[in-house]
Amino acid sequence: MLPLTSGDVLMFLLILLSVLGIVVLYNLLFVVVNLRSVLKRVNRLVTQVEECVLKPIAIMDHVFSAVMEIFDAKKKKHEKHGFDKRNIK
Repeated sequence: MLPLTSGDVLMFLLILLSVLGIVVLYNLLFVVVNLRSVLKRVNRLVTQVEECVLKPIAIMDHVFSAVMEIFDAKKKKHEKHGFDKRNIK
């Protein structure tokens, strides 16, 4: 049987560490690819939720704008005919 020296043990540990490092990097590659696909799905979900939230807000904005235009038109009509609330007794 051959005697083991500290250099042999150190070389074995270095080779074992290199192999483990390669395995970790290989697995890290799969984790990054999976994380990327998960983030794409999350991004799609966030945009759908954002659309669901912003659609009613946009509708209310259009309704509010239409109501304000109606009030402005009535106000201009009253101003055109000389109607003034302060003159009513």
